[in-house]
Amino acid sequence: ELLHVEDLPFVEIQALYRSAECFVFPSYAEGFGFPPMEALQCGTPSVVSDIPAHRWVMQDSVLYADPYDDRQVADQIRRLVVAEDRKSLRDKLIANGQRVLERYKPQRVGEQWKELFSRLKHDGVLPPFAEAPEATHAA
Repeated sequence: ELLHVEDLPFVEIQALYRSAECFVFPSYAEGFGFPPMEALQCGTPSVVSDIPAHRWVMQDSVLYADPYDDRQVADQIRRLVVAEDRKSLRDKLIANGQRVLERYKPQRVGEQWKELFSRLKHDGVLPPFAEAPEATHAA
C-alpha cells in the first residue's frame, strides 16, 4: 500500500514511520534530507536517491537508487519488504544508522559550532552575527 500525506503533526509522522515497512525518498536534489534521518530515528529503513547529499549524510544506513529509474527504486523496496534476507538487511541498515544518528546529535553539533566560532575568533575572522557590534554614537 502506498500512502501520500501532507501537513501532518510530527507525532503522527513518527507513528507512520514506525509502522512502515520502509520509507522511500526519491528526491532529485537535496541539501541535507531530514526525512530519511527521521525514519532512521524511528527504526524504519529507507530507500533514497543516489545523490551526493544522501551519500554524505546517510552513508551505509540506507539503500540507494537512481530516482529516474523506477525499476531500481522498486527493486530496493522489494529487498526491504519481501526478500528472504530482508530481516538481516533491515537490521544491518538500522545498526549502521546508529553511527549516523550519533554524528548529528544536537550536543555534538553544538560543540562543533562552538569550536568553529572559537577558531574564527582566535584567527580574527569572526562572522558578523557571532558577537554584538560595538555601540556607535552619533556626534
